[in-house]
Amino acid sequence: MNKKSIKALSLLIAFTLIFSAITVNASKAENQTRTIVDMAGRKVAVPEAVNKVYSMGPSGTILLYTLCPDKIVGVNYEFTPRELKFVPYKYKKLPVLGGWFGKNNTGNIEEILKAKPDFILSYGTIDKTAISTVEKIQKQLSIPIVMVDSNLEKSYKAYEFVGDIVNEKERAKVLADYSKAIINEVKEKAGKLPQKKVRIYYAEGAEGLQTEGRNSIRTLVSDMVGGLNVAGISTTTDYGKSPVSIENVLAWGPEVILVGSDPSGEHKVQSKIMNDKRWAGIKAVKNKKVYEIPHGPFNWYDRPDSVNRLIGLKWMGNLFYPDVFDYDMKKEAKKFYKEFYHIDLTDEQLKDLLGNAYNPIR
Repeated sequence: MNKKSIKALSLLIAFTLIFSAITVNASKAENQTRTIVDMAGRKVAVPEAVNKVYSMGPSGTILLYTLCPDKIVGVNYEFTPRELKFVPYKYKKLPVLGGWFGKNNTGNIEEILKAKPDFILSYGTIDKTAISTVEKIQKQLSIPIVMVDSNLEKSYKAYEFVGDIVNEKERAKVLADYSKAIINEVKEKAGKLPQKKVRIYYAEGAEGLQTEGRNSIRTLVSDMVGGLNVAGISTTTDYGKSPVSIENVLAWGPEVILVGSDPSGEHKVQSKIMNDKRWAGIKAVKNKKVYEIPHGPFNWYDRPDSVNRLIGLKWMGNLFYPDVFDYDMKKEAKKFYKEFYHIDLTDEQLKDLLGNAYNPIR
């Protein structure tokens, strides 16, 4: 072997050793873990490098969708055609993995394991029952589960906490700052509201005759911006949507009716209320103050109860007290959707979102 061949062979061996060392170090970095303390006080070992995440429920999926959409391995339910209008193309084909939320315990364990998430997010109310459920599922899946408090007023903390875990600190700071600014602004404006609150009824279900009792987490947004829930009932199930009669609604006399969103477009509840003679004697109907809650891809008010409600605070405040919450909602919606949902709203999309949220059908 001549000198040139020996030199070339030596260089090849050196490059091979360097490449092998880089590969080994990268592999080690990927396999390294760190122990964190989640918001339930649980110690959880999570990977240093997080590339894949799954959430047990839609509330957490929304948080992840706003923060790190490219790391989501699957969603909890299938988007409706209307919702898909507001989802960028590359996220439309995310697999449906189910989850553990509300009445639904449909987590597809086999598919979740195939997706190989680096950790699973549990985003919601933290109590003994929730912790017990998470511990059981974590043991079953052998995948770390991180619990994060979904308190709307502390959304910024959730962003900062999860952003650190998924290595998206800069992005998390932007969303955390926006969240904190909205909450602080709403609290400040709410302090200037008149003592007499706007009386509202939240119309849920196919006929508008299901609702939420006072102090329900489902009506938090309207509570925060000075709405008074007229439903003098206690929620009769853990999941809300308590049945009421038209006589109940007539007796309560709401000034405003908020119609639960209809993402499938099947029920047309707003139109039913405005055109059904049984509702005609109600003040909200007489004054044409029956508003459909915007929805796309997520509800602005309720279900899922996540950071999607931040834009709902501005819309509902503006709806109830426009002189105090003096927003241009088209501009606010465009800003929010670009920052949180990765989409530049068109005029057509704005009309779809806000058309029935201000101008009731007759």
